[in-house]
Amino acid sequence: FGGPSRERDRSLPNARSIYALLDRSVFEPVPLLIDAHGQLLQMQPAALNVPSIRDLLAANQALPDGFSLSQESLPATPEWLYLEKPLAWADLPKIIDFAWMAMQGTFAEDGQLQEQLEELGLPYNGFSPAACRYTSDRTRLRDLLDLHDFSTTPAIAIDQEEWTGHASGTLHQRVTTELQYPVWIRPGDVPTLAGQTQLEHPDDLERFE
Repeated sequence: FGGPSRERDRSLPNARSIYALLDRSVFEPVPLLIDAHGQLLQMQPAALNVPSIRDLLAANQALPDGFSLSQESLPATPEWLYLEKPLAWADLPKIIDFAWMAMQGTFAEDGQLQEQLEELGLPYNGFSPAACRYTSDRTRLRDLLDLHDFSTTPAIAIDQEEWTGHASGTLHQRVTTELQYPVWIRPGDVPTLAGQTQLEHPDDLERFE
C-alpha cells in the first residue's frame, strides 16, 4: 500500500481489509508500505489502523490537531511510526511469496510495480504490465476499444500543444459540436480520477483555461 501517487491514502483501507480477511491457514500477511519516493518498508500490523498514511509520519505527531504534512514536505528519510524495517527491493523475495497489491494511482495502475515484481520473480494479483499501460492511458484504451467495436462514450483527445496553442474559439466549437455538456476534462495518462474536472456549461471551459 502507499506509493508515490497522491491517492496513496485510498490504498490504506484496501490493505486493511485484505489483511483482515486473508485466511491465516493459507497466508501469513506481511504489511508493506511503498513510500512517496519508492522506498519499500516492512510495517507492523498496527500501521494499517491509522486514519491516513500521514499519521504514520512521526513529524506529524508534533503538529496541532488538524494539521499534517505529506512525505514530500519532509526530509528524504523521515521517521516512520510502526516501522518494522526498511527493505531493499532485491530482498523482497526473501520476505514474501506473493504480492497482494492494494495500491492505486501512478506506479501501481500503470504497470510499473507489476514490472518490478516480475523482474523479482514474484507472482501478484491483477493485470499484466502491458494491460495496465493500456488501461492507465485513456486515449490508448479508447483506441483499442474502438478498434474492436466496443461501445465508448464520445470524447476528444487533445495534446499539450493543441491545448496551449489552439485558435480562439476552436476548442470551444469542437467541444460544443462533438460533445454534450456536462463534460469531464482529465489528463489522458493518469490512471485514476485524479485531476478530473466537470464542466457544466460552455463558459466553464473558458474559466477552466
